[in-house]
Amino acid sequence: MFRRISCLLLMVFLVFSNGYIISNATSKVVQKNNSMCTKMVNTTPKKQVLLKTKEEPLEDMCSVNFYLYAVDTNGKKIWEKSWKNIMQTELPVASSYTIWNNTVYIEVEGNLYAADLYTGAIKWKDVGVGATDAPVVDQDGTIYCSGFYGPDITAITQDGKIKWQHDSCDVDLCHPSEITLKDGLIYIGYDSIEEDKDCCVLDKNGKILKVTSMFFEQQQWDKVTASSTLEPSKKRYLPTYVTDDNYSTSWVEGKKGDGIGEWIKLESNELKEVFEICIANGYQETDRLYLANNRLKKIKIEFSDGSSMIKEIPDYNNSRSNVISLGKSTKTNFIKITILDVYKGTKYSDTCISEIKTY
Repeated sequence: MFRRISCLLLMVFLVFSNGYIISNATSKVVQKNNSMCTKMVNTTPKKQVLLKTKEEPLEDMCSVNFYLYAVDTNGKKIWEKSWKNIMQTELPVASSYTIWNNTVYIEVEGNLYAADLYTGAIKWKDVGVGATDAPVVDQDGTIYCSGFYGPDITAITQDGKIKWQHDSCDVDLCHPSEITLKDGLIYIGYDSIEEDKDCCVLDKNGKILKVTSMFFEQQQWDKVTASSTLEPSKKRYLPTYVTDDNYSTSWVEGKKGDGIGEWIKLESNELKEVFEICIANGYQETDRLYLANNRLKKIKIEFSDGSSMIKEIPDYNNSRSNVISLGKSTKTNFIKITILDVYKGTKYSDTCISEIKTY
């Protein structure tokens, strides 16, 4: 069993994050355990579109311009939205975006916006939800957002009306982060110093049912393969090392250069219901090895149901794990992780992953 502990503290610098819109994608990623993430939820587009976000620091270094835009498969820009002169704080200026029913939902400066996926036309805006990780959309179209400094949770209708809102779900809990929808209930993860109280459970009408701890059972995979493996000198760097529950071992890709495009794949003979993926980035045997080798910066994660996501990982020195919460369960018999960008090592150009755990 794995104990989920939420922790959220980010400084915003120049960030670029991409997310591919793919038919029937049903996955979401949020910020958790020092992890900044992007996500996609329940999308069935008429054509393939690539969404991008960009932050542009201003001369005073205290403010940024934020951009959300769409391009086609040839890289031609289709539309763009911008938010100017946003004051930087310890939190991101914007959430990751969520796509549902051809609508893009994104929080900027504490307000939720809804835009048409193909034209960028704003359907509604300025719904106050606080600084959230990522909007979560239920099957009935209700949007749920958590607010880091409050309100703890807001439920919004498809036409931008607030259904209900809680400023605080419990006086002993602070800093809500991810929202998970499961079995008709809403689970909000929290930063908490109490081990048995890190999750608030609500029904779909906003009634608080209990404050408790939340556990996910770790899954086992039948096979682990990779596109390449570094040939050993003294040590071995096998793909199976990412599931050996040992942070002193690591898979290391074997492609010349930084390993861009290389992948590792966890496979099962039966479908797994996955709620979150935990990645121990880099070679974590020692701090020296962690810094000497490349670490993941941006990855593509693919599932057997055809959905995928792009995830950008912050570079926290030997941080043990970055948690990717999917928001809604994804049933899959494989998880494929492809390297798109890396943080450069001080000595080696080999990209490493110490552990991958799924729950």
